[in-house]
Amino acid sequence: MTTLKVLNVVLDNEIGGPQIRVLSVAKKLRKYGIETVMLSPKGRGDFAQRARNEHFKVYQIRLYGPKHFNSFVSILANIRWFFTFPFSTFMIAKIIRKEKIDIVHTNGLLNLQAPVAGLLTRRKIVWHLISSLYPKILVSFLMPFITLIADQIVVVAEKLGGYYLGSKLKLLSDINASIIYECVDLNKFNPSFISENEIVKLKKGFNISPFEKIVGCIGGISHVKGYEYFVQSASLVRKELDNVRFMIVGAVSDSQQYYHLKLQTLISSLGLEQSVILTGKRDDIPQVLSMFDVFVLPSIAEGTPLVILEAMAMEKPVVATDVGAVSEQILDGETGIIVPPKDPEALAEAVIYLLRHPEQGSKMGKEGRKRIKEMFSLDRCVEEHKRLYDSV
Repeated sequence: MTTLKVLNVVLDNEIGGPQIRVLSVAKKLRKYGIETVMLSPKGRGDFAQRARNEHFKVYQIRLYGPKHFNSFVSILANIRWFFTFPFSTFMIAKIIRKEKIDIVHTNGLLNLQAPVAGLLTRRKIVWHLISSLYPKILVSFLMPFITLIADQIVVVAEKLGGYYLGSKLKLLSDINASIIYECVDLNKFNPSFISENEIVKLKKGFNISPFEKIVGCIGGISHVKGYEYFVQSASLVRKELDNVRFMIVGAVSDSQQYYHLKLQTLISSLGLEQSVILTGKRDDIPQVLSMFDVFVLPSIAEGTPLVILEAMAMEKPVVATDVGAVSEQILDGETGIIVPPKDPEALAEAVIYLLRHPEQGSKMGKEGRKRIKEMFSLDRCVEEHKRLYDSV
């Protein structure tokens, strides 16, 4: 019997780390009598359909977020956000009443309509803060409002607690805030479930020989992911090692077409057309990770990227930039190597080291999966969400 109903609201219908966490946790919360209703924007993306496939009730409305004032298009988007704010808030309040929601769980700093609707309907509000992407002045402006209306604030790492709240872990409880790390399903991301034959077959599909090494990234094509630095590092690695291919796995949204074109131009200018593969969107991420010898995250901004946890769960050594709370996920020198952002030389040096010392990479991979089991498992995340909902 359902004892609690949660409206979980995402501001993007594309599948990313937060959306995967929302779905994975909600499925397992059912055994505790906690039922989740999903709300996402109308438009491009697979989240709503995937949630329906998992038998969740899903609502989609015209739900916009404010944008940085960095172009004429963004100014128009903010005008649209301003004028649609009252109507979308009213629509969310209507859903809350119709579904008899107990808790409104909103994801992201700028996901403002849902908590306002929760406040108007006198529901409990959980505000999940995820990324370190925003200007500090914007964070400072919004946080007093968030701490005022949220019954519980969740940050995804201790460093994010400092970024949003100016507080370390020991102080978070004083303002009804807690840390819940992002998580990964160890059953889905399990290297023992994928055979050598599958890996060879998958490599063949990309025209890669079984003897070539693969260094890869996974994530939507975006300037925030720092892929130009990855491509530049690939050029440096190729000067030292011959039998290496590089792979960027991720969808290209309409807003990132220009950046995608810039990447392709950079690849051509460096003579890497045969070395760097842009795969586009893939749904077989565990299998793709199984091909990699080294996983790289070259981002210039992050919160706690889920794909790092997925790579660690697949026993892959990770090279990642020191952004967001990456250093809380990776133990530098034990489960991977942390390098400065926007530094292709440092990326290349770390990749070359791991390719030349495969035994060290294998050891890091095994330690990585062990760390996932201890700190970032889906079961642990589900238990923490249950305690969170019980507390409000």
